Amino acid sequence: MKREIDPIVMQRAAIWVPIVAVLLSVLVVYPAWGRYSRLRADVEQKEAQLKAVLSRPVPARRSVVPTADPKPDEPPRFLEEMRAVARASHCTMVGFDLTPKETAKPKTSSEEPAKPDPNKPPEIIRTVRAKVEVEAGYPAVRAFMSTVLSAPRLYAITSVELTRSQLVAGATCRAVVEIERYILDPVALAKVAVAK
Repeated sequence: MKREIDPIVMQRAAIWVPIVAVLLSVLVVYPAWGRYSRLRADVEQKEAQLKAVLSRPVPARRSVVPTADPKPDEPPRFLEEMRAVARASHCTMVGFDLTPKETAKPKTSSEEPAKPDPNKPPEIIRTVRAKVEVEAGYPAVRAFMSTVLSAPRLYAITSVELTRSQLVAGATCRAVVEIERYILDPVALAKVAVAK
C-alpha cells in the first residue's frame, strides 16, 4: 500500500527547509567563515614578518678573548679594566679583592697529598676569581654587570650580593660581584704539546 504525503506537509516542508538551511548558514557557517578569514589574515601577517626577519643579515659575532697570558701585570690590568667598566656604568668602585679565598677541598682519608694522575692531561686554563664592590643606583649596578658580561675578554659573574641603604626608590645600592676570569697556563700547554 502506498502512502501519499499530505500536500500541506509538502508545502510547509518546501518553505521551512530553505529557511532552516539559511538559518544554519547564518548562525554556524558565517561565523566560522569570519574566524577563518581572520586566521588567514593573521597567517599572512606572520609570514610577512618571518620574511622580513629572514631577509635581515646575520649580526656579526663579536670576538671575545677567552684567556689572558699569565704575565705579572695581568691582575693590575684586570683591576684597571674593572675600574673603567665601573666609571662607564656610573658606579663607584668602593672595594676589591683580587685574590679571594679558595673553597676548601675535602681532605682524603689519608693525610698524604693526592698525586696527579699521569693519564689525565694537565689543565691548560686556570680559573681565577676576584671580588669587586661597587656602589650606585640599581640601574647603574645592572649596567655594570651587563658591561662586564659583554667585555672583550671572557668573564663570568659567579655571585652577586646586593644591598640597599634604604628601602626607597632611587636609594644607593652596594653590590659585591664575584667575577671569574681565565688565564692560560703555558707550562701545561707545553706538556700537552710535547705529549702529542
